[in-house]
Amino acid sequence: MELFKRTWAEVNLSAIEENYQAVRRRVGSDVRVMAVVKADAYGHGVAKVAPFLERHGVDFFGVSCLQEAVELREAGIVRPILILGYTSPDYFDSLLRYDLSQAVFTVEDAVSFSRIAENTGTKGRIHIAVDTGMGRIGFDAFEPEKTMPEILRIAALPGLCLEGLFTHFSVADTDGQEAYTEAQYRRFMAVKEVLNRAGYRPVCHAANSAGVFLHQRYHLDMVRAGIVLYGLEPGGRANPFRPAMVIKTSISFLKELPAGRDISYGRHYTTSAPARIATLSAGYADGFPRALSGRGMVMIHGRRAPIVGTICMDQMMVDVTGIPCAIGDEAILMGDGIPFDLLAESLGTIHYELICGIGKRVPRIYLGFPENEHTV
Repeated sequence: MELFKRTWAEVNLSAIEENYQAVRRRVGSDVRVMAVVKADAYGHGVAKVAPFLERHGVDFFGVSCLQEAVELREAGIVRPILILGYTSPDYFDSLLRYDLSQAVFTVEDAVSFSRIAENTGTKGRIHIAVDTGMGRIGFDAFEPEKTMPEILRIAALPGLCLEGLFTHFSVADTDGQEAYTEAQYRRFMAVKEVLNRAGYRPVCHAANSAGVFLHQRYHLDMVRAGIVLYGLEPGGRANPFRPAMVIKTSISFLKELPAGRDISYGRHYTTSAPARIATLSAGYADGFPRALSGRGMVMIHGRRAPIVGTICMDQMMVDVTGIPCAIGDEAILMGDGIPFDLLAESLGTIHYELICGIGKRVPRIYLGFPENEHTV
């Protein structure tokens, strides 16, 4: 598709590769790395990011749902893919057809999957989820007397291969919560040990992006690297990674206004002195938060320009008084000099939400390796 540079995202694949190698160095050669590419690779474009990571040796892919997994297979991904979320039994046949691994957290679903796999003469691959303190999905590690018989029953079901056992750390990204993460780890290890004594040796994984950089014992057999692959720190600490995405737009109009002129919907901003105002070709429909109206900044020629007035669906205005610029010049909306984490903090949210909210009409331009420089 031809690129029309109105508002666009530049994704640096070499940065993603550097971040992946940083994870690989951290965990060592004996631990597998799962690349979590759910939500369109956290907004970076899974159609390019996943094949790129596969070529660079990632061991496993993690997604949220069946649709995401099928898209990977249809894009030619051959490495194992784990669906970390729920799949309806109505679609269990698709798990087998596309050779996908499925998170399991109820006996009923496991039994259904077992029957379907047996009827087709194939093996369904499962990863049993254990709730050690996240309170989301999984068999309850706080009640082992109930949980372990259920898990052992699932492990013994015909037609299924117990490929993995996993949990999710809920506060590994939070300073001062190390004791809670350690308690989660110990609960998980208790479940693992019972399975091991029964003769099962599933691939065990607990460490998310934040967990990767805590204790090495949390790495177990595999780690799940998500946000760090894209260069964003999972816990708001100093970021040692290389951010991979920058969101840009261009100036579409310039005007000189006197004092006392109103700008945008609602008349929430009035110039207090003569001002030079630039209109940018980006708005909240592109994923730029409307909540930044009147309090956010963009970067133009290395200088910060304040957003003035209400951000519109497709356009926004900034004050460029004293900033040399012309129609067609680039403006950085997010990334680079406008860090995602600082934007998120100012909005009372997390950078995950910002990057996953970049709209579909924002084309991704891939940089970093000459053979990969094109758009999706």
